[in-house]
Amino acid sequence: MSLTSDIENNYSELKSIRAPFLAVWREVAERMDPFGAVLHGDSDSKIIPVGDQAKVLSSRPLRARGRFAAAAQSLVTPTGAQWHGLMPVDEGLRDDPAVRDWAQEMTRILFRLRTHPASGWARCNIQLWDSLGTYGTQCFMLAEELGRGPGVQDLPPFRYRTIPLSEVCLSVDAHGVYDRAYRRTAMSLKNLVKDYGIAALPPRLRGRVDTAQEDRFWVIHAVDTHLKGIETQFPFASVHLLEGEGHILRQGGYWEFPYFPSSFQPVAGSAYGVGPAIAALPDVKMLGVMVQTTKVAAEQTVRPAFATRERLAYRLNLTAGAMNPDLIDRDGRLKIQPINTGANPALGESLIDKTENQIASSFYEDLWQILVNKPDMTAYEAAQRAQEKGDLIGPPFSPQEEMMARCVHRELAILDRQAADGLITLPPRPPALVEAADSGEVVLDWQSPMTRLRRAGELVGINQTLQIAAQIEAFAQGTMARTLNADEILRTVHELSGAPQKALRSRAEVEQAQAVEQEQAARQEQFAEEQAGLQQANEAAALIQTLKSQ
Repeated sequence: MSLTSDIENNYSELKSIRAPFLAVWREVAERMDPFGAVLHGDSDSKIIPVGDQAKVLSSRPLRARGRFAAAAQSLVTPTGAQWHGLMPVDEGLRDDPAVRDWAQEMTRILFRLRTHPASGWARCNIQLWDSLGTYGTQCFMLAEELGRGPGVQDLPPFRYRTIPLSEVCLSVDAHGVYDRAYRRTAMSLKNLVKDYGIAALPPRLRGRVDTAQEDRFWVIHAVDTHLKGIETQFPFASVHLLEGEGHILRQGGYWEFPYFPSSFQPVAGSAYGVGPAIAALPDVKMLGVMVQTTKVAAEQTVRPAFATRERLAYRLNLTAGAMNPDLIDRDGRLKIQPINTGANPALGESLIDKTENQIASSFYEDLWQILVNKPDMTAYEAAQRAQEKGDLIGPPFSPQEEMMARCVHRELAILDRQAADGLITLPPRPPALVEAADSGEVVLDWQSPMTRLRRAGELVGINQTLQIAAQIEAFAQGTMARTLNADEILRTVHELSGAPQKALRSRAEVEQAQAVEQEQAARQEQFAEEQAGLQQANEAAALIQTLKSQ
């Protein structure tokens, strides 16, 4: 089997596995994401899709979806804040001043590169959370950038690109780790030339470059460790195939898996998962029916149908101030009466409100408001509520943190490679980190608001311990000073509160200050002893002089 056939067969197989999820995604998109690419992106049409809001009967699900994405981003990867640090795997090196300074500097570099205008992270950051909330699965790509931008302007070493779920088919290994990605996307002829070069195109397309620049063609990008017929030194083989032409545009590979998918609630044994919008889909469908029914009931109440005793010779005029002759009989009774169907719009509105609240609950809106609904609570009550909030919403975000850890690992690897090639300059690793048994491997030190929520139970425990210790101190003085480590308690509270790192002195600075204080105390004690000795000597001399005079 040829390489091109292998790629096309693998894509077809992964596409059939994705098909049940794609059907659900399209149902969700029709009602909550009318401009979503999943509605059109997998079809054979190369036309850029335009939104269709025919099935969007209420804006409430759309608002809930947007709020979820914003809240999730602010909890895990907030814009403008440092939501992670770096620390060595070897715990013995974490307090080393040189290692700590290097880790802080590398963290600063990572966040500076992410905020580069050309990195694409700002757009990718919100889109990944929106995709997770809407479809339960998201995927973005971290591409290594070796070229230069327009105007000889340096590009960041890596750039992020959101991948629509309709374009990518994914696979996981036996351990649930993503190991294959096949992306099928439509590209215009001019973009094919831009990305691959005119020499990479098949001969029949080279002659059309000047006359058919906007013609679109399907390209399959396969990243697969199991591809046969390709020789590469990279762990992850990569092939770009022009579909229908049997033509390879580019082949090579990656040192790390370049796609970073994740699921909100993973489905066992699958590369995909479910999210809040999928859970809310039955309520969203019911809401649409309720809205239509309540609208009809309201119209029947405000503009009821009329019954007449006889056929009218003209159309009834219900305009204010209008005259309708011959509609009253000789006894003064109307010849026309409204038909009362018993429609009760208020009942429909109450059911709509209840259903909308259920939809909002599926998007965790009740938990986002857990601290807002009672602003006058004490610090202890706030810590307890934060702990409850973290316990409830924390687990679904764990896969996203795992995904971001893999992403940061690739970011650091790209920086190391480009530094070795002389393309960028990085601070040198401290000798202690280079000589470590684990080759200086570093891991993420999560500092996001979500991490603090998960650890809010520690703050609750500290508060309880201090309260009980204060009660014991009342009848056993000195217990708190002997038993509690005040420095570590303060550092833990500082870490959980999210206060700036510079607000707290390092352990080395504290130890140095303690050494100075101890030295000063020792000098004062020695001076006091010398003064006491001198006083005793003076008193003894005076006593001797008195005895001699007698």
